[in-house]
Amino acid sequence: MAALAASAYEWQPLENDQPLLPVSSSAVRPSSLISVLSRGGLWFATSATFSTWANTAFLREVGSPALHAAVRFNMSAAIGIGSVALWPGELKLSQFPSCMRGLLLPAMCLLAANVLNSLALQLSGITICYVVKSGIPALTVLACMLRGEVFPPAVFATLVPTILGVALASFSDADYSMGGVLAALGSAIAQTSLNLTSKRSLARLHLSGAEGQCLLTCCCALASLPLSAVLGNEQPPADGSPPSAMRAALLVVSAGLAYHLEYTLNFAFVRLVSPLAFSVTDVARRLAIILTGAALFRKPLTSLNLLGVALALGGVLCFLLVSSTAPPPRKRPRQPGRSR
Repeated sequence: MAALAASAYEWQPLENDQPLLPVSSSAVRPSSLISVLSRGGLWFATSATFSTWANTAFLREVGSPALHAAVRFNMSAAIGIGSVALWPGELKLSQFPSCMRGLLLPAMCLLAANVLNSLALQLSGITICYVVKSGIPALTVLACMLRGEVFPPAVFATLVPTILGVALASFSDADYSMGGVLAALGSAIAQTSLNLTSKRSLARLHLSGAEGQCLLTCCCALASLPLSAVLGNEQPPADGSPPSAMRAALLVVSAGLAYHLEYTLNFAFVRLVSPLAFSVTDVARRLAIILTGAALFRKPLTSLNLLGVALALGGVLCFLLVSSTAPPPRKRPRQPGRSR
């Protein structure tokens, strides 16, 4: 169940990339602790500050969720290809076409999750987008139930404050729009589908998380080009003029670099800690993104906003703590005579 809790957020590298530190380990080597704190701190800070500013500024001034996704995917893919070409490992450039074909399903999930996330950020802002996406654990449990897994009642009890918090924070937000909520929910569903399909695909192809990230962004980069050509003609917001060429170049580089740094540091950190430690850190990261976004762009948060955020993220934290001690989920017994 702890593995389920970890997969309830961003898609993770293979578990055998590097041995995970046990949660209860009290004898952590100083070098390991320094590595955990430095990489975790960089990932946390990059997500909460650089990525928050880069993504929001791009969408506010350029005004195109499809173009935003295309910029992020293409720059990350270019950096990944350059790294493979300059420092070749087990994955060769000649293997890219066959490996990309094997990753089409999770790649389409990743594409949908990112495009809808960008749309949600543009329509409703950071608070609604990230509070709704904090409900990914609930969607993961639902998806696993549909696959026949059974969970203890305590797991469902922890989902109640998450759902209530999402509703309260969303409907009390000044930037509330039904389109933004639906886009965030669609992104969360696509992210959940990605979580449930990516590890199996990576294991089948014997790819590490970093290699999978490179190949997935290559798939999405190719798919996002025609998508941005069709959907990328939105006008900038009415209250602002189009950015200058210099400013536009800064926004493009910032959005692409922030995406690549965030995911690269994500993979570096998750290999060094237990699944539960990663998930708890990710809960705090989402709260930091909401608060940092409000501070950077001078968005006031009402008391109902803050209560909803606290309920949602507190529910997720309880879910992680309960799921880490609960017995593994079991499959429902098949009915006699039912075909496979």
